[in-house]
Amino acid sequence: MKLKPLTVLADDLTGACELAAIGHNWGLETAVQTCLETQPEAADLVVYDTETRLDPPAVAGEKLRELALRIRDRQPQRLLYKKTDSVVRGPIAAELEALLEVLPFQRAFFIPSNPGMGRVVRDGFYRINGVPLHETGFSGDLHHPARSSLVVELLGPVGDRKVHPVPAGQDPPESGVIIGDAGSEADLDQWAARLDGQTLPAGAASFFRAILRRQRGEAPGPTSPPMVQGRTLLISGTTDPGQQAVLEGMSRSGFPSVRRSLAQLDDTGSHGWAGQIRTLLQRESRCLAHVDSSMAPDPARANLVREALADMAANVLRDGSIGHLVVEGGATAAAICQAMGWDRFTVAHAWAQGIVSLRPVRNPAPLFTLKPGSYAWPDSFKSILTGDTAGQS
Repeated sequence: MKLKPLTVLADDLTGACELAAIGHNWGLETAVQTCLETQPEAADLVVYDTETRLDPPAVAGEKLRELALRIRDRQPQRLLYKKTDSVVRGPIAAELEALLEVLPFQRAFFIPSNPGMGRVVRDGFYRINGVPLHETGFSGDLHHPARSSLVVELLGPVGDRKVHPVPAGQDPPESGVIIGDAGSEADLDQWAARLDGQTLPAGAASFFRAILRRQRGEAPGPTSPPMVQGRTLLISGTTDPGQQAVLEGMSRSGFPSVRRSLAQLDDTGSHGWAGQIRTLLQRESRCLAHVDSSMAPDPARANLVREALADMAANVLRDGSIGHLVVEGGATAAAICQAMGWDRFTVAHAWAQGIVSLRPVRNPAPLFTLKPGSYAWPDSFKSILTGDTAGQS
């Protein structure tokens, strides 16, 4: 029996790529789309980046409502999954409300757990490696600081629909938004088994993986890493303190780097930065560009950093000498795609959960690797960071 094609709605680019990589590992023909107004060619899995993570709830809800109407009218046969941030950041309640209004669902299963990364929900309470969410670094998130560890409080009201925290293994209500406990892959499998045509599945990447596992069996496994040709430019826009410390360590250990402060961006913009990087890459095969962590921006200045990084990247990429662009941070990656006019991608390789290499359909098209700002670099990618490219060309 031919299985139904899938559509995923993700609220940022790294989340979209994370689920595209999962589908790629299952052998699905996969497209990533950032332009919501056009429909890509039919594929087994189409993943939209709605870019709603930082939108006000009303704006995010309207985007999802319009997109859901197009999906309902043009492709009613496709199965739908709403990808959300695994630590419940963003206007999730407004997005779920919009989808439940437009589409023929009676309820939603919201499963944000990501057990493989130690992120679990038990008794409605979110912990990361045993630490309550509001006591982790996510309490200082620039845009969505975690003030509670109760998922029902993090989510907030979903219109006039009831929100029900439900333990794993317990039968859920027939309507409303069900916040499902999940502390293991087995719990995720149980929630996937309870899905029916009246239920909208939503949550983190791990729940999507459980759904694929139930519908399509175990994944065949990742493909071989792509050959890396040309110079590598690594751009980081993360404000995660742990990952910023990694960047500082890379610079101290000799990784060729060009670091700017916010004051320098104010004074010279991105052009002087791009010139420094091009000069450095004339003698080096790789370069790291990032903002001084001691000058980490507040939300009011975050756009300045993103725009400067995107302008710098577009400036450097125009001469075609960059064979591999690596971007840390979803908002930064989205800004670079907009500056380059990239709005559709194919998947080249999944390095680890959340870290994926794409091929932009529009030229110039280097290998384009994205990593969420809060994720660690996987061992499989270390050769790129260290410059040890034995076996690659």
